[in-house]
Amino acid sequence: MSKSLVKNSFYNTLYKLVTALYPLVAVTYVSHILLSEKMGLVSYSQNIVSYFTVVAALGIPTYGIRETAVRANDKEKCSQLFWELFIINVCSTTIAVISYVVLVLAVDKFSEYKTLYAIAGLQIVFNYLNVDWFYQGIEDYKYISVRSIAVKLIALIALPLVIHTQDDYLWYALIYCLAIGGNNIFNIIRIRKYICKPCFKLKILKHLKSISILLMVSIAVEVYAMIDTTMLGFFCDDSIVGCYSNAMKLTRMVTTMATAVGTVLFPRLSVIYSNKQEEQFNELVNKGIKIMLMIALPASVGLIVCSKSIILLFFGNTFEKAIPLLRILALMVPIIACNTLMGGQVLVTTNQESRYVITVIIASIVNVILNANCIPIFGATSAAIASLISELIDLILYNWFARKYVHLHFSKRYIISIIVPLSMYCVVSRVIITQMQLNSFFTLMWNVIVCVGLYVGLGYIMKNESIILVFEKCRKFLKHGNV
Repeated sequence: MSKSLVKNSFYNTLYKLVTALYPLVAVTYVSHILLSEKMGLVSYSQNIVSYFTVVAALGIPTYGIRETAVRANDKEKCSQLFWELFIINVCSTTIAVISYVVLVLAVDKFSEYKTLYAIAGLQIVFNYLNVDWFYQGIEDYKYISVRSIAVKLIALIALPLVIHTQDDYLWYALIYCLAIGGNNIFNIIRIRKYICKPCFKLKILKHLKSISILLMVSIAVEVYAMIDTTMLGFFCDDSIVGCYSNAMKLTRMVTTMATAVGTVLFPRLSVIYSNKQEEQFNELVNKGIKIMLMIALPASVGLIVCSKSIILLFFGNTFEKAIPLLRILALMVPIIACNTLMGGQVLVTTNQESRYVITVIIASIVNVILNANCIPIFGATSAAIASLISELIDLILYNWFARKYVHLHFSKRYIISIIVPLSMYCVVSRVIITQMQLNSFFTLMWNVIVCVGLYVGLGYIMKNESIILVFEKCRKFLKHGNV
């Protein structure tokens, strides 16, 4: 890993951490006030809006990162690409806004809460200014992380000032939207530093084919990521939706941190692939997978073992039904980590968007079928299992399609250096939970510190290559100020 890649990994991990922790901290505070019913109501509105934000984005975020990365050293070409994609984004967002308004007015379940859905719909409007893809493409992760921290902190400060009773759920919805939209406002203000004024020789049509393919991917991904909550909202009450949504938020928080490295690798992989450096490409993907698993596996185990304490501590007794859901959803963390790199990074980088689409569509169809048939009978548990099965299907197909470019190699020593520390981590965590009640944040953190320390220490002793790599980079940074 080069100097810039390591620094980008640090800043992007920080960014992902803040992005993941914000909803956790916000939801922890808000859940104790709004309780499961009102939380479910707000979560469901956010769920519906998510479909329209995907349509508004039109596949531009993924496509924009890739195309910006290969033009990063040419300001004129970057500028032309920016304006071409910006215009497309304005058009797609307008269509999404109009469609959303029609849906809210037409469906009684939504029109009953017009104000809530109007506030939630601001997320779609903010997409007019969404140019995060540009900053990721030029690898300006320092700015992304600092900006995100500032916006999220402002939002967190605002929450206790305006939310005091269950009737304040609209304020929560508004602050949530502004926490997302604030990033986009800063992005547009700063963009003048990197691009030139628009010209009149823009070639917009040439982007539409690739964007449309990625849009299909995004829609399919959104469907199997959100359809469980959507269908729960129709078949179950708001309280169940609230429990499921909070369990999913915890899972996604952990997953976001585990996949931070994979996200940073995307622009770098695009450059390496364009230069036809096949060996380096394969090596970087293998290294990325192992680092993500180093984070994802203990995180998954931790969520399962400490599920009861985590749910009751963070959300309160009204969310008790979320405990078994979290145990199932936590199994997805290492799977999603691998899928993020093998699918969203490798297949897109190697111009296999069509295979990416096929994989996601297959998984989405399975997810919809399972949810439609099982939720009315088994409720939220079946929704969690359906999501897990969908991710497993993705994992199998992504690796099958990527085999031409990537050969994953896990030595016996590496496997043992994962299994042994992870087993000890699980045993010690169980002992701590048995001996002491994890009914406070500090006792829970003590469990995390002890178990993670044990996992990392044993991994280092057993020469786990990912842990050793991280230690070496940290040592060099502390000693020389660079890596």
